[in-house]
Amino acid sequence: MTGAEGGEISEGGQAMTTYLTIITTVLVLTQIIRLMQNAMQLSRLHNKNDELTYILEEIQKNTDKIEIYLYRLCRKICHREDRRKEDK
Repeated sequence: MTGAEGGEISEGGQAMTTYLTIITTVLVLTQIIRLMQNAMQLSRLHNKNDELTYILEEIQKNTDKIEIYLYRLCRKICHREDRRKEDK
């Protein structure tokens, strides 16, 4: 084999090239695995976020229903009180 300067690559140089190739490959594979793990985690978080969003919407709907009920109840009670005052 020839080196960058046109000379022969020594056995030590060949071993270093092989070592660097293996290390680089391992690092690239590690990063690919990390990206896949991150994608899976983001997918789980997205699903959990959708679930929590649904729960919050249900809570808001029920809160609105309770507010309407309480408002009507208060009006009813106030109306009764007003009629009692008028009757006296």
